[in-house]
Amino acid sequence: SLNAPDLPETPLTLSQLDRVINIARARPPEIDWRQLDAGSYGIGLPGGEPVRVTTDSKVFDFSGDSHQLFSPGGEVFGRFGVASPADAGDGRGIAWLLRRESGSEEFVVATKFGLQRVQTLNELLNALDSVGAPTNFPFGEWPGVTVSVIA
Repeated sequence: SLNAPDLPETPLTLSQLDRVINIARARPPEIDWRQLDAGSYGIGLPGGEPVRVTTDSKVFDFSGDSHQLFSPGGEVFGRFGVASPADAGDGRGIAWLLRRESGSEEFVVATKFGLQRVQTLNELLNALDSVGAPTNFPFGEWPGVTVSVIA
């Protein structure tokens, strides 16, 4: 059969990435960011020249020679991370990656309403709208996990 199999839903869409890149608190503070045109941005990475990126496939198709596609696998996307705080021994932060002994992982964010498990990018974006103050991770309430502070 030449029929294509059903493929899983993409974990990130370009429109979701566009939403993320437009939220100031979701961008690392050392990034120089400015909007150029709809779906087109100038991003200055530390120690480098500003780069034009786009989250619009049509802009990329038309201007791929002058833009990078802001998506997983891209150079700018790969450098668009936030390093963990140097001293996170007490688990103090607002976002954590939890690893269970079974090997499973989950992402948790401290919101104004308590800790919230985050499974999708949309859930993370919604959690950013109600992010709480940095706090120590409550290890006693989450037995059998190791924690990495994300932010």
